[in-house]
Amino acid sequence: MDVKNLMTCEVYSVAEDDDLKSAAQLLKDKRISGAPVVSKDGRPVGMVSIADFADPACPEDGLVKSIMDTTVVCIDSGATLREAAELMIKEAEHRLLVLADGKMVGILSALDVLPGLLRQFPDSP
Repeated sequence: MDVKNLMTCEVYSVAEDDDLKSAAQLLKDKRISGAPVVSKDGRPVGMVSIADFADPACPEDGLVKSIMDTTVVCIDSGATLREAAELMIKEAEHRLLVLADGKMVGILSALDVLPGLLRQFPDSP
């Protein structure tokens, strides 16, 4: 099974200069655990997650760039489920940006991977 069959195509992102309150509100409203952070020209420059907001060191006011993780881990849309799982483990990342021809076409979270993994195992009696 390929990443393109498991990924979420509708990607919600935040800008690095967005205020923290609006970014947190987006995560809440869309019921997502994290989102890519993009620069003014639309390039992914980081990730922000609910864990960042839960950190006691997170300020009440400020900009997304002050708390974002600048690590951006990407995978090709044609990669296999196994490759995605191995990359998540190797990089200790819960979500991967999915690229096709160098452009972001989706996002793959650990929860997106689980249904594919379950299909790999037959039901036990």
